[in-house]
Amino acid sequence: MNSVVINSVFIGLLTTAVYAQDLGKGQLELRASGGINAGGRPIGSPSPSYDLEAAFGLSRFFAFTGDYAHDYLPDIGFAFVVPGRFNQQVIQNRIQEFLGGVRFSVPNHSPITPHLQFSMGAVRRTSDPFFAAFVTSSTQTEFGLAPGAGLDYKISRHFGVGVDANFVKPNRMTGFYHVTGGVFFRF
Repeated sequence: MNSVVINSVFIGLLTTAVYAQDLGKGQLELRASGGINAGGRPIGSPSPSYDLEAAFGLSRFFAFTGDYAHDYLPDIGFAFVVPGRFNQQVIQNRIQEFLGGVRFSVPNHSPITPHLQFSMGAVRRTSDPFFAAFVTSSTQTEFGLAPGAGLDYKISRHFGVGVDANFVKPNRMTGFYHVTGGVFFRF
């Protein structure tokens, strides 16, 4: 009886290893995603976002990640009058994220792999006037944390698609979230 159980466990572990859909040990993954960001002020309503990420697998379950995201925020417009002249000013708001962290994948027998990710790093908000009349550029850089989760669907050995959601909380800015979908390549 014990040998049947031990053989069953061994075959189950071997099957899991053969059909693993995660990023493997020593593999590199490049990911490109696009989607939306939204949240409290200054973001408010959903705006476009894109993300580039690299991950290096330390095991089937664990990978280091490096991430760059660019978030477009709603532009702010206002008008003012200078004697004899009516002017309009538009301020373009953007957020850039430079984050690094870890990803934990959940092994399974299907091509779909769920994962949890935790990142931290620099979050930089810039506000640039479209026409530099009376308003100057401003920047704010803060330390930020970004927990998230996602699902990867492996189409072939080196290619797949995925969806991710994360919440970014900079130190002295209002937090916001991303929902993105994209493609990944594994080497």
